[in-house]
Amino acid sequence: MVVLIDEIDKAPRDLPNDVLTALDRMVFEVPEIRKSYSSDKSQLPIVVITSNSEKNLPDPFLRRVVYYHIPFPSDAELMGILKNKINRLDDGAIEAMLQFFNRLRSDEPRLRKKPSTSELLLWADLLARMSFNASGLADPKNLNPQDKENLRKSISVLVKTQEDLEAVYKYIQ
Repeated sequence: MVVLIDEIDKAPRDLPNDVLTALDRMVFEVPEIRKSYSSDKSQLPIVVITSNSEKNLPDPFLRRVVYYHIPFPSDAELMGILKNKINRLDDGAIEAMLQFFNRLRSDEPRLRKKPSTSELLLWADLLARMSFNASGLADPKNLNPQDKENLRKSISVLVKTQEDLEAVYKYIQ
């Protein structure tokens, strides 16, 4: 049995302790579907828990887990991900999108919430569907007015707060 608990740091405060109780009993309740899954001690489940570290987890819980940090993908890995997921883009377009994306993730402009890989995928797919000429992303200030407007329309897929949107709009003006 494999149990996945995604983004435990966003769950109610008592969930980590409930997980410990479930592990001790080897019974996992899923109230949303009114089911219970059990495992005997001879076949222990594999439990995978993800967290974005938005909230600290209790020490007793952390003592019982193995921690593994998944680093942010390198440019080469992001290139491979984009090529694999969005086959309508050529290497030059992907490189230009990654260059723009990396600038947003660095300090130009300074964003409160850096865009993630999933947001990059959605944004790249949208630009491909718009037939956007990504080569202009190397210097977005020099985009023609139509491309600049299309970029502006697409940015909310990549950037998720009003403050960050305004910062990016200023950056591309």
